[in-house]
Amino acid sequence: MSGRDEPTIFFLCLAFLLIIVFFSTEKSGRIPENCEMDEFEFFWHIESIIFPETNGGVIIFSPPFHVGRSTWYLRLDLKPESDGHYFAIYLKRAEGDGYPRPIDVEFTLSFLTVDFKSVKLSKSNKFSFDRGSARGWSKFVRYQEVLSHSGNNFYEFDNLFIQCKMKMCKKIASTSSACFARTLFGIDYGTFAWDIKHFSALRPNEQKNTQITSPGGSVLSTSIFLTNTSSYRMKILIIPAHRHITMSKCRISVLDAAGIASELVEDTMFLDTNKMWDFPFSLTKEKLTEKKNLYLPKDVLTLKFECAMNLGIAYENTELCNYRINS
Repeated sequence: MSGRDEPTIFFLCLAFLLIIVFFSTEKSGRIPENCEMDEFEFFWHIESIIFPETNGGVIIFSPPFHVGRSTWYLRLDLKPESDGHYFAIYLKRAEGDGYPRPIDVEFTLSFLTVDFKSVKLSKSNKFSFDRGSARGWSKFVRYQEVLSHSGNNFYEFDNLFIQCKMKMCKKIASTSSACFARTLFGIDYGTFAWDIKHFSALRPNEQKNTQITSPGGSVLSTSIFLTNTSSYRMKILIIPAHRHITMSKCRISVLDAAGIASELVEDTMFLDTNKMWDFPFSLTKEKLTEKKNLYLPKDVLTLKFECAMNLGIAYENTELCNYRINS
């Protein structure tokens, strides 16, 4: 090789190196050091959801949103842990979006107040997202810290307000700067009174059964029996008769002779048609018969059921986006 060929080979190698650098930055979606950053915001309002107090778990996916040719969504989990119930939250890139390369994103996930103006809690991270990958926190926050209501009103349901801020290279970012999405859960209500006649004659393990049907058509099969233990503890089992009931919260009370509710117990549970809801009702036959004039007029025990049943997602959509053209 002559000396005159050396400059040519040098420039060819340099050009090849520059091509590699170009494709590993701009075309791969990774943020080069000199890349101008742009920001995208996604707001998600989750309305009228019931969360279980005791067991089970909930997974909710946001409506998808688009940033340039890439597609994203949020995943929210309610996870029961040994030290409490936590929200897990993740930013996930869709499997088959239109951008072929990994994308480096600086992102912040936040729970907001009901007016979307103040942040209750936020966490930030940076991750290179391939298609189908996700990043977030498995124990983001205890769920009681961010729920929107106090729990004093039985017919008031939880609402969540979540924000996702994303920063990425301006050449990858969307022409939209912010989007707002809603996920609305359908709720069916029902209030029922069950008269259990000849209660004092009820023997251990003998069942009394009824079906509760709400005005909206939801059906719960309910059974009551006495355990074969001292004082004969009363057990109440609830079984959803239709698969569209995904979760329910119920409040059960004893109506006294004047029709006033007492001995009230409330519980919430994720419902599975293959499992029974062992309602945590600890009243005993002995206690009721001791005060039979109050609780068993004409030997009839009257139980009042107040139930709110989650029927799954009734509506979800990305409703509003503010658009901006990058130049």
